[in-house]
Amino acid sequence: MQELQQHLEATEQRLDAFLVKLTQRAQELLNGFEQEAVNIRRNDTIYGQAYSRFLAATRGQVQKLREKVKEVEETQIMPVFYRHCTQSSLAGFSSMVYEWRNRCQAKILQWEEQLYASESAAIERAEWQDYETVFQSHLQQYHAEKEKVYCKQCGAKLAINQVYYYTVYITCTFCQTQNIFNPGTSARQLEDTARKLAEQRSRPVLEQQQFYQQRERDLYMQAHELQLSLIHEKNNQIIKEKQQAIARLEEQRQEAVVKAPQLMEEYHRSVFDELNNLLPDLREHHEKFYRAITTHYQ
Repeated sequence: MQELQQHLEATEQRLDAFLVKLTQRAQELLNGFEQEAVNIRRNDTIYGQAYSRFLAATRGQVQKLREKVKEVEETQIMPVFYRHCTQSSLAGFSSMVYEWRNRCQAKILQWEEQLYASESAAIERAEWQDYETVFQSHLQQYHAEKEKVYCKQCGAKLAINQVYYYTVYITCTFCQTQNIFNPGTSARQLEDTARKLAEQRSRPVLEQQQFYQQRERDLYMQAHELQLSLIHEKNNQIIKEKQQAIARLEEQRQEAVVKAPQLMEEYHRSVFDELNNLLPDLREHHEKFYRAITTHYQ
């Protein structure tokens, strides 16, 4: 048993060192991405194509790191587990092997979650803009463009009193001619920027939701580790204390399980309330979209 335990510990230590090395590599990669992304986006005049290619290339490099970890799990962790858990001579030690496998997989899962969080945060920082300023600029552009639209029949200036993001018929107040008004790219930019601004304003609620989502996972792993530690425990007092700790962790986890979806619903409502404040003319359109999102999320 001692020889097996030493072998498992050595393998796990190599996994730990490998994950640390890849974490450093990922951080270097994402730091470089952030530094370059600012200049690329500033000078990207071809509808964001240069940045899109750069982002795709970076994501591809990050994905290769994930694949390396998956390869280590498949070639160095699972073969050891299968070999030892099926040997009859080690039947009495199978719980130790299962515990080792679960611990290694938990470390890999935690690494993957941290990498995903780091990648998402780096992209968000690279793409951050002050959408308050951008929105006001697009809104002024839209109003300036609609003031230049005239009736095709009598030449009178058309009265366009609201924001449209789609093609509509506008009746001339002088000759009653139906004119087609196509708001073009300015309205689509306005709607897109309003959504991003609404999300930016609602960000604190989303961060709360992400906190409780992560808290649920952390509490589960803490309880899981305590549960595994009970496998070889013989002291009744320690068993009782750990079981009480597991119960407390589960109670806290259930609170997070309830809180996270509540906050996600609050976030969605906040985003659409902000959208309605920014573009009240499109309230009906926004509310239809909101109902579709909440139905899908539920």
